[in-house]
Amino acid sequence: MSHMSPMGSQVNPRIRNNVLWWALSATATLAALSGCTEESAPEVAGVPATQICASTLDSSAAAALKRVSGTDEFAELEGESPAGGASNKFSLSGAVEGLHGTASERTQCTIYKADNKSGHPLIEIDFEAAASHPDTRSALKGNSQRTTVYSIGAYAATNANFGATLFFACSTKGPEGGNPYVKASMYSSGDQFAEEDTSRDRMIILNSLSRRLAEELGCAKEASLPAEAPAPMSQ
Repeated sequence: MSHMSPMGSQVNPRIRNNVLWWALSATATLAALSGCTEESAPEVAGVPATQICASTLDSSAAAALKRVSGTDEFAELEGESPAGGASNKFSLSGAVEGLHGTASERTQCTIYKADNKSGHPLIEIDFEAAASHPDTRSALKGNSQRTTVYSIGAYAATNANFGATLFFACSTKGPEGGNPYVKASMYSSGDQFAEEDTSRDRMIILNSLSRRLAEELGCAKEASLPAEAPAPMSQ
């Protein structure tokens, strides 16, 4: 089986659309509130980590999200995508439905700090069907300062650009045929993180959502994802 090269810089073009949508929404809200005083302007009501993104974070992942963000008040995108297509509101059923679709047809888990004023998401997590995965041994022999590899699923790693990737075995069928893997990707600008070293916490969060999606897909046994994310692998 041919393998993809280990991941490099992860930049999700849909983040730019979501940031624009968030900024436009904030502008519209401010315009509507122009008659209010600064003291009376309402703030975004946040929800705890255990309730964000369809309550897909287990206790370890919720604690990891609080560590990387420095808060336990979060918000996520709702409504329709500005470009049309999938709903911005994350759900496991929506993630399953969009696995074989384009980025605009998939439903992402996009998390913001509730008090965020920049419009930048804390993290965004996306799921898609995949035909292959990177090679773990090649990743370990590569630039270890940029890629941190974990023994989770078929392949799992974080990178120095605040991204993370996890491939797990799960056979699915789409309009163009079947795929043996599901790829979970995490994207972030990194400017919302409260910690510098977030690699393991990012993987704990990604593993938790991936486990829940594998259960929803009925392939939890095939995926064989651990209940607790292990420490990084060494060469």
